[in-house]
Amino acid sequence: THAADAVLLVLYFVIALSAGSLAARLREQERAARHNAKRTLALYTLANETATAASLSDVLATAVEQITRVFAADVAILLAADDHLARKPHPASTLEVDADAFVAALWAYANEKHAGQFTDIYPTVSARFVPLRTPARTVGVLGMQLHWVDPPTFEQSVFIETFASQVALAIEREVLAEATRQNLMLRESERLYATLLSSISHELRTPLATITGAASSLREPHSVEDAEVGRQLVRDIQVAAGRLNRLVENLLDMSRLDSGRLQIRRDWCDVAEVIGVALHSTATLLDGRPLSTHIAPRLPLVQMDFRLIEQVLINLIDNACNYTPSGTPIAIDARIEPNAGGDRLLITVADEGPGVPPDHLGRIFDKFYRVSGTATGGTGLGLSICKGLVEAHDGTLSATNGATGGLRVTISLPAAALQPPVQEATL
Repeated sequence: THAADAVLLVLYFVIALSAGSLAARLREQERAARHNAKRTLALYTLANETATAASLSDVLATAVEQITRVFAADVAILLAADDHLARKPHPASTLEVDADAFVAALWAYANEKHAGQFTDIYPTVSARFVPLRTPARTVGVLGMQLHWVDPPTFEQSVFIETFASQVALAIEREVLAEATRQNLMLRESERLYATLLSSISHELRTPLATITGAASSLREPHSVEDAEVGRQLVRDIQVAAGRLNRLVENLLDMSRLDSGRLQIRRDWCDVAEVIGVALHSTATLLDGRPLSTHIAPRLPLVQMDFRLIEQVLINLIDNACNYTPSGTPIAIDARIEPNAGGDRLLITVADEGPGVPPDHLGRIFDKFYRVSGTATGGTGLGLSICKGLVEAHDGTLSATNGATGGLRVTISLPAAALQPPVQEATL
């Protein structure tokens, strides 16, 4: 009934509409902020977890897991190799790709556009295929079977594309890292090859020259008439032939160790017999050197590959002879050491030479490593091969300097507490 009341009522309506509009806008901004935060968190999680993955398979497994969680979709990742798309998805995938779907994936890979579900290209295919593009190339195709009724909006399509870009960059990073590792391995392999070739050519030249010279001398009449000269020449040929044989054995063992094809033929062996055979094989090397052996009484039989442990002992004796002055004593000791994790067989080859500087002890088992100032000779593979052969027996090889000088190299092998049953001979 009053004009002021009517104006006041209108103002109430205006204020209510303004407040409602502002509240609606605030709620919309809040939803947009939450949506953006969720998208940002999803992208951050994907980038963080793929960055910390240890291998390409881990990267792809993480990508599949994140895409499945964010888009509620089944996922397949087809990688490209040599400009060809792989027919089968990576094992981490959760989506099977049939023949029709693979045609759509090939089209997406070749044209760098989306194809399949909710697109104009192969729309009957039940999955959407997104090319995984990087600035350099296309590294594969991402397949997503979206369980949606309506096609994705423009914003959702952009989000899918962003996810695909992150996955593509992670794949490219791992591929480049693997290529870098391969290049480093190739360079190291070439360096080792050059070192090995140089070392072998030097090592082959010396015994071959000895054999050739001795054989030529044996053809001379005076050497045939002088029996002592003839015996010395034959001895030189035997020593050189033994050196060549050890070189070939080391090369074969190195190739088997590096390729993983070394086969351990374990059998119950007598430790004293193994040491005796190794000493017989190195008799010419030990000529003129005082030798002492101490084998603990009643040593049990130990499971080992007789030939390989014999080769280890031959290499250790050869190494001791090469790097100590002529006439230097060599000692071999074998005993059982009780251990909480099981008894251990310890075989020690010790010399009384100059020893090895303490800061070099940890590296003498590396390939081609030589202690500075030592005499040249050998391929630099002996101790490295010994370490590989002993570790193949679940053992360890260690080196220490003796209390009074010289080097002590110790083989430690597991000694089973349970010995094989004694079998009576049958007539």
